Amino acid sequence: MSIIINSNFLRGVKMVGGQRPPTILTPLIEKFTQLLAISQLELSKYLCHCSFFLFLAVLSAGPLLSQSTVMDQLKVLDQEIKDSLQFNGSLLVADGDHILWQSHSGLANRELQVPVNANTKFRIASISKMMVSYAIYVLKSQKIIDLEQKIGEFLPELKPEIREKVRVEDLLLHRAGLIRDVKLVSEKSASDFISEEEILRLLNQTDLMFAPGTARSYSNVGYTLLGMLLARVNNSSFDQAIKDILLDPLKMKNTGHEVFDQIIEHRASGYDRVGSKVWKAKHEDKSWVLGAGSIYSTAADLLKFSLEVQKGSLLTTESHQEYLKDLGNFQTSGGWVTWTYRSKFADGPQEGQVLMHGGSCPGFRSSLTIFLEHGISVIALSNEAPMESSLLYNKLGNIALGFPKEDLYVPNVQKILPLVMAGDLEKANEVYQMQLEALPNNEKIKPAQLNDYGYMLAEHKQIEPALNVFYFAIQLFPNNANAYDSLGEALIQAGRIEEGISMYKRSLELQAENEGARQMIKKYSGKN
Repeated sequence: MSIIINSNFLRGVKMVGGQRPPTILTPLIEKFTQLLAISQLELSKYLCHCSFFLFLAVLSAGPLLSQSTVMDQLKVLDQEIKDSLQFNGSLLVADGDHILWQSHSGLANRELQVPVNANTKFRIASISKMMVSYAIYVLKSQKIIDLEQKIGEFLPELKPEIREKVRVEDLLLHRAGLIRDVKLVSEKSASDFISEEEILRLLNQTDLMFAPGTARSYSNVGYTLLGMLLARVNNSSFDQAIKDILLDPLKMKNTGHEVFDQIIEHRASGYDRVGSKVWKAKHEDKSWVLGAGSIYSTAADLLKFSLEVQKGSLLTTESHQEYLKDLGNFQTSGGWVTWTYRSKFADGPQEGQVLMHGGSCPGFRSSLTIFLEHGISVIALSNEAPMESSLLYNKLGNIALGFPKEDLYVPNVQKILPLVMAGDLEKANEVYQMQLEALPNNEKIKPAQLNDYGYMLAEHKQIEPALNVFYFAIQLFPNNANAYDSLGEALIQAGRIEEGISMYKRSLELQAENEGARQMIKKYSGKN
């Protein structure tokens, strides 16, 4: 775990994280969904699949702690994280470029018993998008591209509806109206490679979900197109383009685009954990998704990227300000998730802007968060899914901001998971309610936590336990479109096609913009 503290920052800020009052959190999440104009489906997939949950910083006048006290508390919390959360990976918190505390826990490769260390490279999944968005702004600063340009100027193979209407900025902000993933309209599995030509061909078979720039729907394929754009402007492969534009200037020597079959020294293997059971995660070929999630990195290299985002040395002053601009809907112009935090400093800023993005793929979870006004970076990388990133973020953040260490409880979802998997949902809910009464400050179960466990179980052929997890999810969250979507997918995997279609239809009733559910209904209707 690596943490850096600014002495000015060890003052009166109290983060409300794992122990945040529900009366504050619940309205925020509802407002967050409303402002983004997306469904609970997209909110959970974007934020929670990215493995990083929202928290608030509220006014407080806590005591100033010495740096040595902070260090002592971090050491204690580090052990609690290993014991209670079974964390496997690297943690880093920094004040500027000064690392106060680091921790590398567990194994990078279980088969060979190779430990995680400072050189371990992790798949960072959707954090790749923020590197691509920054590279786009570098080209903007160099007057090589304009965000108002139509994507067809770079990718003329796209059909007129897309190439003549979608702007570069629309792709950056997930406002292009594109489907989420081309695999929705492909017969290939998630582990199969898809060529750039095939991606464009498949995309040309789809219709825009809405007029570009008028709404928002999270799209991986949009950032894949941005990756293609970088390559074409650079007259190279995406691998070389991201190196030339971003990685080499920042001296990020342990970061790169993952090319299929390429040997990457010190890269971790991915694993899935449910309770005491650990499986080797399915290995997906990430090379074809390009800017959507193909990059690997280390905690130290992500700190270099964080510092560049804060300083903007590769951008013009105007472009840097624009990149960080809060658009008023929890999103920056550069595509980061953002909100403001407040503080009570006698000699410092009273509030600041948070930038956050996370990543999720089989066996890997990642998150990067930046407190702009105070230069604080918090990085979490794990090669074991799931990762309770919200707990890590909040607990580490509280200490990093000078407040006494808070108790770290084993998450409620882990305590009742055996009952849920066994199908005793009534007993599981009873135990859960008792836990909430006994430990009111412990975090409530989130839809994304159950979604994570359900998908892991299904992936490893534990289909009945997976179905039980998804059924428990719709019991706890009857109005969550993503819960029904996930249950529908598991039912179809179990061969219960009609039941699966009915769950997808229910998901669409709750969220009409769920294009994935619409595609699945179309694909499986009429099949036995």
